[in-house]
Amino acid sequence: MLDERSQEDLSLEKHFMVLIRTKNFCMANAGMRTRGGILTNEPCVVVGVSEKVPLCELTDEERIPSALPDGTPIDVVEMQKIDAQGENI
Repeated sequence: MLDERSQEDLSLEKHFMVLIRTKNFCMANAGMRTRGGILTNEPCVVVGVSEKVPLCELTDEERIPSALPDGTPIDVVEMQKIDAQGENI
């Protein structure tokens, strides 16, 4: 029997190809949702993007959904930019 984390990982693999086509996509991983800068205990798929863009500036195809088709919630986070020396830019 799969534990909760393994089920999330399988869900992520199943839907990865949909996520990778979205604007500014960098990464996706099973994790916990952050709300208002505070980590919660809510399991989700964390999707990292190079830049968060207001929804009104995105087409339907460019938008990352709020949940996967199986109901797993998605948390979109902006990734820090790091230069070749490993320093934040």
